[in-house]
Amino acid sequence: DNRIFALREMVAHGHFNPDAIGTFAWRLGVYRTAIDQIEARNPVEDVVGSGTSSGAKVILEFNPTAFHANTIDANRSLHDEFLRAFYEWGIIGEALFLAFLGSLVMGLVRQTRAAGFETTWPFWGLLPTLGLGLLVENVLAGSGTPVGTGFVLVIAYVAVAATFTAREAEVVRARSGRTQFLPATGR
Repeated sequence: DNRIFALREMVAHGHFNPDAIGTFAWRLGVYRTAIDQIEARNPVEDVVGSGTSSGAKVILEFNPTAFHANTIDANRSLHDEFLRAFYEWGIIGEALFLAFLGSLVMGLVRQTRAAGFETTWPFWGLLPTLGLGLLVENVLAGSGTPVGTGFVLVIAYVAVAATFTAREAEVVRARSGRTQFLPATGR
């Protein structure tokens, strides 16, 4: 029942069929509906978007019998965060979303240079999954799920790992008898 294994098996045997991979074909249809709606928008809507949570309108238009306006999760229904950002928030929102992702990567590179790879390796390992997850799932919106919690834990670890590494280095220097400069006292 695992979609990743199903995709791997189909590709390995040369029998790629999007309909056989869980909701893959359904998602492609939803994406096509969103793109059609984007193409029909006026220039102002291209700049500012259709509004937060308006991605639910795409799902309701694409499959009106399966979902109801009063029960659909409007923030998680359009399973592509890049498409969702552009659809809901336009060029401005897409630029801000890409700037956020870029700042994560730049911070990761800076921390790797400053504190070493051992403090950032979990995030480097997570980065491809994060990128792929943003294309096909709402990995940032699922903070209460095991996947979302895992992402948050890795990001939090990388944020504080340099501090722990610096403290460990201070302890090692103190035990070795070498002079230590204390930031609080300047000694």
